[in-house]
Amino acid sequence: MKISIKGLLVATVLLLAALPMTAQTAPVYLVFQNFEAGDGLAAAQGSTAVIEASGFVDKSTKSAKLSFDTSGDPHENLQNVVVTSSDGKAVDASAYKYLEFWLKDTQGSNTHMVSVLDAAGHIYTGWDDVKSQKDKWVLIYFPLKTLTEKGVDVKSIKEIRVGEWNAGTYFMDDFIFTSDFKAAKYLK
Repeated sequence: MKISIKGLLVATVLLLAALPMTAQTAPVYLVFQNFEAGDGLAAAQGSTAVIEASGFVDKSTKSAKLSFDTSGDPHENLQNVVVTSSDGKAVDASAYKYLEFWLKDTQGSNTHMVSVLDAAGHIYTGWDDVKSQKDKWVLIYFPLKTLTEKGVDVKSIKEIRVGEWNAGTYFMDDFIFTSDFKAAKYLK
């Protein structure tokens, strides 16, 4: 049996045309803020937040630094860094399952209060389950399902706040949305 290249090409095109089209998948992660542009950071009441040279182990040259002198419950607007997206606009994170970021705690071993605000002003605030380790970069993760259950629209994430109870200095970097747990490995 002799098959011509032209005949094979025609058969391949017809076969491909008969296959159903699949939906385009979302990238492995979506960067919300990495501080490399030197913007997207503010300090909540009772704290200082600056962007400075990182010391972080990935390609980053800058990270956020949160400092404050008085211990206590950070609530939604005390002792927090206030992080906005790189372009200052609300971000659609509906294709992802987690919020992840790196944190270096120079005070001790703590959990962290995470608040997420959508464009309509709905806010979720809760403590994560991941303890930091003194003077080490630790990956903090937070399921987005928790936000939707509490009424936050993950199609329009405007702001992420990270607060601490204990006075001290904390560094944060690479706020991303992902469906691949611990996707921050891709940033290294």
